[in-house]
Amino acid sequence: MSIRYDANKIPDNFNLENDLKLMIALLYQLQMKLVDPQNVEASINILLQKQSDSEIIRENSNVQSSELKTVLAPQKGLPKYEYTGKVTKSDIEKKNTTRKALGDSGEKLVINFEKNKLLENNKIELATKVKHSSISDGDGLGYDITSYETDGKKIYIEVKSTTGDINTPFYISRNELSASQKFGESYKLYRVFNLGGKNTPQVYIINGDLNKNLRLNAVDYEALPK
Repeated sequence: MSIRYDANKIPDNFNLENDLKLMIALLYQLQMKLVDPQNVEASINILLQKQSDSEIIRENSNVQSSELKTVLAPQKGLPKYEYTGKVTKSDIEKKNTTRKALGDSGEKLVINFEKNKLLENNKIELATKVKHSSISDGDGLGYDITSYETDGKKIYIEVKSTTGDINTPFYISRNELSASQKFGESYKLYRVFNLGGKNTPQVYIINGDLNKNLRLNAVDYEALPK
């Protein structure tokens, strides 16, 4: 898309600024459709491939471009934890790989969700500041994304993703609990579920101190000999 002006009828500054904002908004909307925003060439090559070339890439692209539907958090107790037998190192590695892929997809989905929220409210400058903090600043922060409310308030978002339904439990780290206490109502947990497949991804949001707003079961323990 381009905007042309008649050299003899250049718009005033107000209209030029509005045109610029429109172009920036369109740029961000196009960027959100890329499979990998950091590698434009690779994204173009993937999009030009035949549909049958890569089922995995196609599913991943669908996840990233999907719109999240927000719902209320469930009011349901956690299942009682029971020992289920031997767990091998291979099992753990497979689970970690799956969780990493799901986590990446869910985080990209939430980043797009946040940018769209700001763009729809004409907060283009804030949309440019949405940050994938767990990648740019490293893990261990206790949150994955920094974003903004439409009033400019900074928020810290932890994303938990699953292919399961709304009642699927998730794991919380000590860092995440600590960050939720530190940032208070500026901290948000986005629980993304129904991720992938034919269902539309959905999300519910928990605000503030997770210790106060979640039912927690202790699964792992820190230990020393008596």
